[in-house]
Amino acid sequence: MHPMTTYPACRVGSVNVSLKPIRHNYFEEFWIEEMEQGTIKRITDKGFGFISTSDSRNDLFFHSSAVEGVQFNDLREGQEVTYNVGQGPKGPRAENVQLIEN
Repeated sequence: MHPMTTYPACRVGSVNVSLKPIRHNYFEEFWIEEMEQGTIKRITDKGFGFISTSDSRNDLFFHSSAVEGVQFNDLREGQEVTYNVGQGPKGPRAENVQLIEN
């Protein structure tokens, strides 16, 4: 912001309001996060499962609430999925889990 720049002021009711520019990063709006790929390794009756990650180092936990575009009960072991890695209360977890259409 240039120190010599002035911004208009107006009165709203009994309050004087000074208009100032809003800082906004337009690139953040169009940022598309690349999703990871993996395979469903295990599903439980309690509403969670594990994904075998593409690097096969660790399995990644996911909850039924993280599944997008399909019902949790329709998931089967061995299906390929995409997901984002997020942070849960007990460590990394899969979020936005989606089936890969073959």
